[in-house]
Amino acid sequence: MKQFLTSIILLFIITISYSQEFKTNPGRNSIIDIGIGAGPNYGIIGVKTVIGYKGSGLLIGTGMIQGMFAYEIGVQINPKWFFFNVGYGVYGILEQNYYHDDELLSGLIIEAGFKFNMNKSKKIFLEFGVGYTSGKDIDIGYGYTMPSQGISGVIGIGYRVSIN
Repeated sequence: MKQFLTSIILLFIITISYSQEFKTNPGRNSIIDIGIGAGPNYGIIGVKTVIGYKGSGLLIGTGMIQGMFAYEIGVQINPKWFFFNVGYGVYGILEQNYYHDDELLSGLIIEAGFKFNMNKSKKIFLEFGVGYTSGKDIDIGYGYTMPSQGISGVIGIGYRVSIN
C-alpha cells in the first residue's frame, strides 16, 4: 500500500510539473480525453476519462463485468503518443461455483501503451496498451492461497475534448 501511495504521489507531482507549460503558454487548450474500450482502464468494458492537460492527469474508468460495477481511479501521463498510468481498481473477476458468489479482483493497476491519431485534427485516437495487475491473494480452500496478479491489456477508441 505504501508503494502504491508513493507511486500516485510521484505521478501527481510529475503531472503538475509537466502541466506548468500550460500556464506559460496560454494559447493552448486544456484537454479532456473520453474513450470507450476494454481493459482495466475502462472498468473492464466501459468508459475512460482523463481530466488534465493533453491527456495527462486524473484517470477515471467505469464499466461493467458480468453485471457488476467495475472502476479504476488513478493518474495518467501522456507525453505525445505514449501513455503510462498507475491506479487502483477492478482488473478481473473470480468465478466461483454455484455455492459462492463471484468476486471482483481489485488492486494495483499499471498500464503503458500507445495512442494512434485517427485524423489530422488529432481529436480521435486508438489506444493499445499492456500492463501489470496485482491484488490480494485468493483463498482457494484447505488453507491454500493463490496470488492474484498478472498481465492485462487495454484497447479503446477515444476523443479529445478541447475546453477554451
